[in-house]
Amino acid sequence: MKKFLCMLLCVLLLGSLAAQAFAVTVVNGEVTEDGVVFDLPYNGLRLSFPPEFEDMKGVVYRTGDGKMQDRDLYYTNFLYFGLSPEEWEERMDLARRSQELTKEELERYEYLDSQDAFLPGFLCGKDESEVESFVQYSAELGAPFASVTKIGEANGYIYYCFEDEETRIEHLKPEYVEEYRKIVEAIKEAGTKAEFSVPTEPEDPWIGKVLQFETTDLDGNTVRSEDLFAEHDITMLNFWATWCENCLKELGDLSIINRRMQEENCAIVGIFCNLDEEEDMELGKALLEKNGVDYLNLIMPEVLSEAGIADYLPTSVFVDSSGAIISPVITGALVHLYEPRFRGLLDGAEPAEADAAAEPAEADAAADASEKNNSGSYRVIVNDQDGNPVKGVTVQFCSDVTCTLGKTDADGLASFEADEGQVYTVHVLKVPEGFEKNSEEFETLDTYSDTRIVLQKAA
Repeated sequence: MKKFLCMLLCVLLLGSLAAQAFAVTVVNGEVTEDGVVFDLPYNGLRLSFPPEFEDMKGVVYRTGDGKMQDRDLYYTNFLYFGLSPEEWEERMDLARRSQELTKEELERYEYLDSQDAFLPGFLCGKDESEVESFVQYSAELGAPFASVTKIGEANGYIYYCFEDEETRIEHLKPEYVEEYRKIVEAIKEAGTKAEFSVPTEPEDPWIGKVLQFETTDLDGNTVRSEDLFAEHDITMLNFWATWCENCLKELGDLSIINRRMQEENCAIVGIFCNLDEEEDMELGKALLEKNGVDYLNLIMPEVLSEAGIADYLPTSVFVDSSGAIISPVITGALVHLYEPRFRGLLDGAEPAEADAAAEPAEADAAADASEKNNSGSYRVIVNDQDGNPVKGVTVQFCSDVTCTLGKTDADGLASFEADEGQVYTVHVLKVPEGFEKNSEEFETLDTYSDTRIVLQKAA
């Protein structure tokens, strides 16, 4: 589900949760005389659907539910697939064998996977302003909601039903379109009659599992997981693909984080997840080079693909030197969580504590965005519009009474030692040849932070 795997709500899950589907007479719920009862404990909801919900032609797929990684909100999301039970089973079989598909099988999978449409979902949280902030954040990311309707309050939580703004159904076969519309209304109606409970946070099923595999890097060299992980105290595996826009957006930041964390004996390793590896390999290499990525990238090991550890992209997994997963899986391009998670694990902190200290990046990540760091200094990071670090930029760093100068290194980084407790201003005084001058004024946070600046290449 290329278009869906990178959607906002999927990327904010607290880990890789088991998705569920129900179709025809097979329903993941309790069948009663009045219809189907569906429990969503991770969202604090119990939904009742009419009897005809048992007899659908297509498939309703619950993509997962749980707590968002960087917000005190819980959600459940659904997709509808205009597929017969036999086609659904075929799709699932092809997905399980994703690393060994022929070209014809891949084309068949992509067709079956395209027969989907978004259904209404549910949100709940304690703070109404948090929901409003998230709705605005979603719109800024290009995933606006058509509606967010309050459906109840209980146990100190507020519950909502939401619909996505851009839901396409013209690609569905005619016999499924009318059923889709009925299911949309059935889900919204079920929300108005829902039973509410306190949402529960699921345990991450991956923590403690040891990853073992043998694969190759993008140049064909054999890599064994035991050797790979033994080289560092903590390794972050970042699963990505060339078709995943959110994956590509974070590549430049990942490279910078990797260089910084190497000083702490940690590393990032990319896992290349394109299904058609040979055809997409050169594109993958070109994108890595474009974004200045110099850390190791590997072909997706078949054993990890079959295990389903990265059903949504991007996904990031932290392991120790033995290959054991040591913190909840991060699903989505949540760059602001990666370095705090590294440092929190090194310090023995709980992942939730490290994540709570991380400030969410703004959706449109403007050049003047500043975010907290744990480095003990103020850092200015300069990249070009393609995400590549820019060396040799002269930066002015000013308090209320004094100014100092610094120059960016090969990582596009200039560090400044200064006391916390006040906001500093940052100006670009001189740029290397080939770049346009940037005359904006930037501000740090009042605590140690990274200020990111983007330079445009000269025409």
